[in-house]
Amino acid sequence: MNFRATKRSNVSKWLFAGFMGAALPLSAQTPVKFDSATISGLPARNIVRFFDHHGEDWTAKPELRALCNFRQANLCGSVLPFASRFDVIFLRNVMLYFSQETRKQLLANIHRLLAPDGILFLGSSEQPADPTIWTSYLAGGTCYFRPRQPS
Repeated sequence: MNFRATKRSNVSKWLFAGFMGAALPLSAQTPVKFDSATISGLPARNIVRFFDHHGEDWTAKPELRALCNFRQANLCGSVLPFASRFDVIFLRNVMLYFSQETRKQLLANIHRLLAPDGILFLGSSEQPADPTIWTSYLAGGTCYFRPRQPS
C-alpha cells in the first residue's frame, strides 16, 4: 500500500482494517512492521519521524503506536463494535474473498461509521457493493470514496 500524506488538521480518527491471526498480540507495544514498498509513498521527513529501519523492514516508532487503538473485530458481523465515527477508513484488499452479500453488509456498516465528510480507501480491485451510497473520486491516481448523504 502506498500512502500519500495530505494536510488536514481536523482528521482525528482513522480505521485500518485487515486480516490478523487470532494469536497476534494487539497492543501499542507490539512492533508493527512494514516493508520499504509499503511506506515508499510517505515523505522522507515522515518516514524518519515515525519509523525505525531494521534491515529490510521498517517499524512504527512507539510514539506512533501510542496513538493507535488496537482491537480485534469481526468485519463480517452484523454490527461493528465502534462507538464513534472515523474521518478516514482504510479497507484495502480486505474484501477480496468475501461474498457479494458480505461485502454489501460490511460497506453498509462502514458507511454508518464514516464521518459525513470522511474518506474510504479500498483496494485497487475493489469497488463498493452498493454504489448508490458512495461517490467515487480520483485524485493523483488514487481512487477513494465518500459517503452519499440521504436526501
